[in-house]
This record gives sequence, C-alpha cells and structure tokens, in this order.
Amino acid sequence: MVFWIPAVLMLMTECPLVPQWTDQPIGRSIPIDLGAELAGVQNAQLLLLDAKGERLAACVLPGASFDLGELMPEVWALERSAWLQVFSGSEPVGSPLVAVPLLSRQVPIMETASTPEGRSYARVVGWRDELDVPVEPPVFPDRPPPDAEPSVQRAWDELVDRMQAEYERQLEEAAAIRELLPLRTGLRLIPDQLVVIRTDYGEIKVQMRWDAAPHTAEHFSTLARNGYYRDVVFHRIVPYTGSGDPFVIQAGDPSATGNGGPGTWLPMERSTLPHDFGVISMARDNDPDSAGSQFFLCLSREGTARLDGSYTSFGETLSGAGAIRSIANVELADPETGSPVRPPRILGMRLVPAPPRMIRQAPEVVDPVASPADRFPR
Repeated sequence: MVFWIPAVLMLMTECPLVPQWTDQPIGRSIPIDLGAELAGVQNAQLLLLDAKGERLAACVLPGASFDLGELMPEVWALERSAWLQVFSGSEPVGSPLVAVPLLSRQVPIMETASTPEGRSYARVVGWRDELDVPVEPPVFPDRPPPDAEPSVQRAWDELVDRMQAEYERQLEEAAAIRELLPLRTGLRLIPDQLVVIRTDYGEIKVQMRWDAAPHTAEHFSTLARNGYYRDVVFHRIVPYTGSGDPFVIQAGDPSATGNGGPGTWLPMERSTLPHDFGVISMARDNDPDSAGSQFFLCLSREGTARLDGSYTSFGETLSGAGAIRSIANVELADPETGSPVRPPRILGMRLVPAPPRMIRQAPEVVDPVASPADRFPR
C-alpha cells in the first residue's frame, strides 16, 4: 500500500499532540488534542517508542481529541521515559511528546574515592528507593545479673519482647512497602526539544536523553529556555587528565567563580548514559544532590569513563564537535584550576523541536569517517 502525505505534514516540526495539562495524576484521564495540521488526516497512528525505537504500544488516533490513558493504557506501566510519535501512513509527523513516569526517587549510596591526580570525590556505589528505608535490628539492654530481683528480670523480659515485636512489625511494614516500589504517582508529558548552545566558537546542538535522566533534562531545558545561561562563560577548561586523556569543559555559573547556581539544588538521578565525547552532565560537589546549573561536556571516553554512575549525564551532542574542541584548546591562565585567559562565552541558548522518532531506530548515530568535521565521533 502506498501512503500519500500532505506536504504540510512532511514539513511539520512542532509536536502535533497537545495535552491539556503537563502532569497527569495516576489513574485520571489524560485529555489530549491534535494540532490543526492533522485535521482531516485519515488513520493517523500513535506509537509509543522506547529510546531504541522499539514499539511499546500502537493505536489509531480516534479523532481531534482523546483520553491517552484510555486509548493507550500502557503509558501507566512505563518504568522509564518513552516517546509518543504520530505517524501518517509510514511517515512520522512532527516532533514527539515525551512520556515521563513519575516514580518514587532512587537515592544514591555514596563512598569517598580518589581521582588519578589524588583528589578525593564522592562516588556512587549503589542505589535504593527513597521509601525503602533499612530497618535496624534492636540493641537490647544488658540482661540483669542472676541475683537481680524477679521484678527486675520480668521488666527486662517485657522490654525485650516489646523491642522484638516492634522490630518484627517494622520488618513487615518495610516488606509491604517494598512490594509497591517504585511508587507510581502519575505521568508527565513534555514536548521533545533539542537545546542549541550558541557560543562564540560556534553552536552545539544537544539532544536530551529523557530516558536516562528526565528530571535533570527538564531542569536544564527550563534554565536554557528562561535565559539563565545568557552571556555565561566556560569558567573551567580541563583539556587533559593527569593520565593525558581529554577531560571536560565546564560552564553554567553566571558568577564565573565556579561556586554559583540558581539557588536550588537538583536531586541526583540514576543515569545509565555513558560519559562519552559530547555527553552533557551536571557538575556538583561531594553532596550528590548539590547540582544546580553548572554542567560539563565530556572530551573523551577515556578521560571521563570513571564519572559513569556518579554524575548525572542527561544529553548527547548531535552537532558542534568543532566548537567543543575549540573551547577545550583555549589558552589557560591557571592549568591547575582550569581557568582560561579569555573564557569562551555562551551567547545564549534556545530550544527547537526535536526530530521525529523512527521505529526501531535509536537517536542519530554518526559515522565519524563519513560525517562532516563538526559532527561528533561515536
């Protein structure tokens, strides 16, 4: 069968799905309207796709408005973010809508580690659900001596019995809670957008990895949209680690001191996105939840692999490798701190619609041999 698609649909870039609300409480209706561009289009389909483009669910759109929860109940069962993509025939229409499940938070378990240069930092060694609170066994008081009064012995026995009973009650309660984890409270629907970082060395186009760290991606996108990064410098350039591997370029502090932020802290997320070249990640101090606005772009897999799991990576560079490398090569005033002589500047950031998601196709993969020089190597 041949599908003919109106030219307006092929040129469409905005998301054609318009939810009435961003946040959807669990079990409630999810009213969504279709953009005017889809009026009159027959048999438009809605697909739910994971990060690799695998189909999780599919349905035919019933009309100009519908209840997503009723039409596609699979969205309520998501464990990580997925993409809602409209198709007309075999062609995707517009940018997708990201479905972010709202789940109880995963809390990092930390320990102190050392860099190759001998500096200490806090490393994540495990995770637990915020509601999965460990139950500590009771510490019983010393048993009374054999010659103690019978009343004292009875009081000790009663106290131990109460402590043991309370411990067993807490264990049962923790087990019951654990059966519900992760606790699901709703769904957040966000139009998928790229962040374009405009620097005095060229543009860097970044795709948000909503499946890896959705709340961090949303936080960064909001700061970018609101103009927070306008005329902010790259205050820290670390072209190489002590082992000689390219490391990071860091920005996001309007004060340019390396200590500034937006006045709020961002809880760390359990991102599985590797710190490869061009990956963007949140900077922090030893407190895992101390990220605010400062971010870094990775310069090599060899230099930043040790950051995996201990820093929240949340996006990938689609284009602008030349700008990243040029920034990394500026002259430094102090190689120890990474302070540049003339700090490169972020002139501004803007958000643009993300490209459509394709079936069984992950986000763009770039061939470093065949691609132009400004594309990033995989």
